[in-house]
Amino acid sequence: MVAFAAEIDIAAPPHLVWRVLNDVALEPRWMLTTREVSFIGGNGYSRGSRMQRRGSFFGYKLDWQSDIVEVVPERLIAFDHSGAVTGSSRWELSPGPDAGTRVRFSSDGPAPRPLNRFPALAAWAGRAGLNGDLRRLKQLAEQRAKPAA
Repeated sequence: MVAFAAEIDIAAPPHLVWRVLNDVALEPRWMLTTREVSFIGGNGYSRGSRMQRRGSFFGYKLDWQSDIVEVVPERLIAFDHSGAVTGSSRWELSPGPDAGTRVRFSSDGPAPRPLNRFPALAAWAGRAGLNGDLRRLKQLAEQRAKPAA
């Protein structure tokens, strides 16, 4: 079992960050391993919905499903994953400095092949991936928070 997490402060209010997180069309722009994402059940980011995700990790093609198991608007989305990616993950929002938002992503589950024999490397790679995803999410959310000139 491998667990890892990363967090970042975003200079945008929680409702705006939430809006970016809930825009399925934007997910491939900030989540590096995801190239395609769609809902195959349910109604958007709500408890009981299922998502189909496709992408790659270190050159390995990934195809997995994400069941949404908990949603607290503007605070939390929790997933259980099956397929090429298994385990669970959480996207958590909390008040950040200067009326911004602190975002924390966490994941746990078995290391994906070919990293299953190297759990420390898998955790490092997972954390590095989450940090990159958070930086891209920050950029998108902060762009949307800027007042129009």
